[in-house]
Amino acid sequence: MISEAEYSKFVPSVATNLGIDLNSYKPQQMIRRLDGYTKRKGMSLADLGKLIGTDKGEALQLRDFMTINVSEFFRDKHQFELLQKKALPELLSQRSRLKVWSAGASHGGEAYTLAIMLSEMTRGKPHDILGSDLDKTILKRAADGGPYSAADVRAVPAPLLKKHFKAVDDSYYVSDEIKRGVRFKEQNLLKGMFPSDLDLILCRNVVIYFSDDAKDILNKAFHKALKPGGWLFIGGTETLHKADELGFERVESSLYRKTAASARLERAA
Repeated sequence: MISEAEYSKFVPSVATNLGIDLNSYKPQQMIRRLDGYTKRKGMSLADLGKLIGTDKGEALQLRDFMTINVSEFFRDKHQFELLQKKALPELLSQRSRLKVWSAGASHGGEAYTLAIMLSEMTRGKPHDILGSDLDKTILKRAADGGPYSAADVRAVPAPLLKKHFKAVDDSYYVSDEIKRGVRFKEQNLLKGMFPSDLDLILCRNVVIYFSDDAKDILNKAFHKALKPGGWLFIGGTETLHKADELGFERVESSLYRKTAASARLERAA
């Protein structure tokens, strides 16, 4: 197993060559992941740290590994049903065009899922949907609208799959209409400017390796980025600890609403 001392020496190399601040991640979990990675590569962590400084391909490979790109359309379908029943009707009763951010969008499955849902609910009316991720390679696939495997789209209801996707050989691409409704950009959640005045933020199964301090900073930033009454949609197995202190109220599992009282305090600050 990689020692904490070896890991501490590796952290600056990752920051310099990958732009990832490992100080914001839980060290023991990252050590376990990197231990498996280096064993598969047959090299020490110190050698890997040197290699990513000289080999761009190796650096990109490690970046892809560390950004944990796991996603699919309608992932945890029950949670999306709650979103459709609870949050979206409330938001659409207040405004006809929603501003949404899928943070940690991976290959775009969740951002496009939201686009499909809103297209069905509002008869194709336009909305402002942004997907962001740290990984440039996966973002290109998202922006291209595919290709997606059968596993990626396995939870998409058959009528929606037929209506909103194009089958090409053994792969799927989202339709041009859905693709036009979503834009993507590179974004590091732990630094940089966030979108603002948002109605809904999706950040699902992204922060599981973040330290508690990093999660707290991020959730405060999410709160600030949301409009009063805006919603935060997290993973089905995740919990927003001390939600009330952060200015959120828990409405359902994985669904939190920015409270009016916290919005007033924010404006007064």
